[in-house]
Amino acid sequence: MEKAGLVRRERDESDRRKVFIAIVPEALAKIVRLYEPLQRAVTRDWEGYTDAELKLLLRFMIQGYNTCLA
Repeated sequence: MEKAGLVRRERDESDRRKVFIAIVPEALAKIVRLYEPLQRAVTRDWEGYTDAELKLLLRFMIQGYNTCLA
């Protein structure tokens, strides 16, 4: 993705061992187009879930995200 010009690597200023992947702003529209089929498929799947199931999935994703940040 970096070679294609879609993202770039950015080092963490406080810890040079960390490298973040940042979207190149000019490439955002191209990236959105790449993910549109996946987004449509996921949205179609989620339409069949109950509110309780969606809340559980959201909780799972938030906890996973927070664990990554710890």
